[in-house]
Amino acid sequence: MSSDNPFEAFDTPDAPEVVDHLMYVKQTQPWVIFLAVMTFLFAAFCLLAAVAMVGMGAFTMGGAGSEGLVMMAVLGGVYGLIALFYGGLGYLMIRMAMAMGQVASGGGLEAVGAMLKHTRNFWRTTGIITLVFMVLYCGGIGVFTMVGSALSSTFADIENLE
Repeated sequence: MSSDNPFEAFDTPDAPEVVDHLMYVKQTQPWVIFLAVMTFLFAAFCLLAAVAMVGMGAFTMGGAGSEGLVMMAVLGGVYGLIALFYGGLGYLMIRMAMAMGQVASGGGLEAVGAMLKHTRNFWRTTGIITLVFMVLYCGGIGVFTMVGSALSSTFADIENLE
């Protein structure tokens, strides 16, 4: 290398310091593709579950306007959102794997930059989704705790009246 730029070696893929790094990229790419395929399969099953929930609610809960239908539609919507999140993550993983393929085939410094950009986008999105779900879970636990506490005190008052 003629400069202090550590990425300059990627412009010459036969350089000894790059061969090991390219081997790691080549070994990582199939795993990223595998996880992306599994993510797409999970998203497809979530969509199937969402359709099944809405369908079961419509056919078994007494028709339109029923509370059961509304509950099943909401649960179907939740599963639809989960499928959307996982489908998006699978798409980001496929983009990352394609960029890894470009690096492994000698794409040079530009391909390394694209791979790092797609990797950053995947992990940023994963982090945001994780934080959102953590907040929703904590909020849900708090709401269910308060509702449970209120219901238990209401039931205790009803028992005292009898």
